[in-house]
Amino acid sequence: MANKLCRMVKKGLLKEDIDEYKKYVKKPKFLCKSCGRIASKSDDLCKSEKI
Repeated sequence: MANKLCRMVKKGLLKEDIDEYKKYVKKPKFLCKSCGRIASKSDDLCKSEKI
């Protein structure tokens, strides 16, 4: 669970490394039902749902 985008953003990934964040959200296919973030892989989100 430590590598989930939801937690990484809370810990500052967006502020620290915007290019790394872009890799996760490029061509989004999934939405986190908990926080609303998007990602290209379901494994990168806590509670993913296909969009």
